Amino acid sequence: VTFLAVTLRHLAKVTDAEISPATLFAAGILKNVDEPVKLLGHGEITRAVTVRGMPVSAAAKVKVEAAGGRVED
Repeated sequence: VTFLAVTLRHLAKVTDAEISPATLFAAGILKNVDEPVKLLGHGEITRAVTVRGMPVSAAAKVKVEAAGGRVED
């Protein structure tokens, strides 16, 4: 499976506290809600969010948790 890379920088466009393929689509980051997507750790995140429903790199997980957020399957 080829994943579309989404970075922590992209999350600045999402105002929701939950990050999922649906919220990425609503923010205009994904063209199709069914695109396989993976969150990568490029950039920074300064607010607590819950990442759900997508694979997350180890670096992104560390940064999300350091900002007070969490990653769920």
